[in-house]
Amino acid sequence: MIKNQLSQSNSNFFVVITAPHAFCPKKTIPGKRECDFRALNIANLLAKILRKKNIGFRTIYSEVLRSNVDFNRNKLDLTPSNKYSLEEWDKFQQTILKTIVSNSTKKILLLDIHSFPNINSFCKKGKNDCYITILDVHNKNRPELRQFAKTSEMPFTVNVEPGGKNYIINTYGDIHVPASTNTIYPILLEFIENTSLLSDEQIEIFFNKLLEFPFLNEMK
Repeated sequence: MIKNQLSQSNSNFFVVITAPHAFCPKKTIPGKRECDFRALNIANLLAKILRKKNIGFRTIYSEVLRSNVDFNRNKLDLTPSNKYSLEEWDKFQQTILKTIVSNSTKKILLLDIHSFPNINSFCKKGKNDCYITILDVHNKNRPELRQFAKTSEMPFTVNVEPGGKNYIINTYGDIHVPASTNTIYPILLEFIENTSLLSDEQIEIFFNKLLEFPFLNEMK
């Protein structure tokens, strides 16, 4: 089952929010990573910000455990637990595609939301405050993302890393809808799950700075 919420506006700018690992079990198994525990809350926080700014958006997140099927991996690389999981993978990807096509006259920002448990997940040697990490599209080194990270003036490091096999940003950033002039700008965002290190208020500041950064303003 795919859950989503939709908000439209007359703006020429539209945000697609995906949270492919947002569904968490009621009971966790020690040592087993089945979901991104903070992703759903952060996706909803972003939706709230976009409503205030009157920016159209759609959030797309699943109700299937990551351990059953990973919506952020190529279908050919999956070893899902059952046929139902593959069907859910198809539904999730089709929802993203249909959202992009239905907003094909607009500039689209695709934000893929994740969270991580340990500071060592992304911090390089000598750093201990990588609370937000931006993952770029595979084999791309977009300088504007690094410029944003350097000038965002957050009270912690905004880290930028090259992306890997992250299916959503690598796939939908290359979509070209026929007879359309739309631009799709994909970003994967990772947030630390420890709220004492990174509060919702700080995440809200980060999103506001990101949405006002010049390279995104040019899309609006």
